Amino acid sequence: MSASMDWKTINSFAPWFSALGTFIAAAVALYLGLRRGWARLRVTALRKRVLWPGGSTKDYLEIRAINIGAARAHVTAVDIEWGFIKKQPAAFAVDFDPTYSTKIPIELDPGQEAKYWYPWEIWLTVFTDKDFAKHPRLMVYTMKIRVWTSIGRIFYVMIPKRNRKEILKEISRARKAAKKKP
Repeated sequence: MSASMDWKTINSFAPWFSALGTFIAAAVALYLGLRRGWARLRVTALRKRVLWPGGSTKDYLEIRAINIGAARAHVTAVDIEWGFIKKQPAAFAVDFDPTYSTKIPIELDPGQEAKYWYPWEIWLTVFTDKDFAKHPRLMVYTMKIRVWTSIGRIFYVMIPKRNRKEILKEISRARKAAKKKP
């Protein structure tokens, strides 16, 4: 009698496990089905050097946003943010170089990309601002480029480590030059 009682107890849980499995399968299917329609951007930010005829060069910060999702993405803005606890947003004060940059706003179909080129010299002057005076290393190492979309999603990318080191060198040079001025 105890053996049959154990099987009745075990069998009473089978419908519960079956229902739980069905619910989880439906939730996963719904999530995967909805995710296909989301806009997703892969954002990169790198320092690029353009070689002009005659041997002259000019450096830029290139921000690239590629739509890797299945839905159309509508890019509305590009800016920066830094800080850990109290995040500080900042917009680009000068327009992107129109020779190489995509206009904002823009709609990106799946697989399309937008590029934004910002002159490196002007980009570096951002870091000599008073906001970076106390803790420049912390600010530079927490900085992110943000690409905004019309659906409220923001896509982030950190500045590459080698470019962050270059920025810190420029901050150090600017501080030394400021101290030398009478």
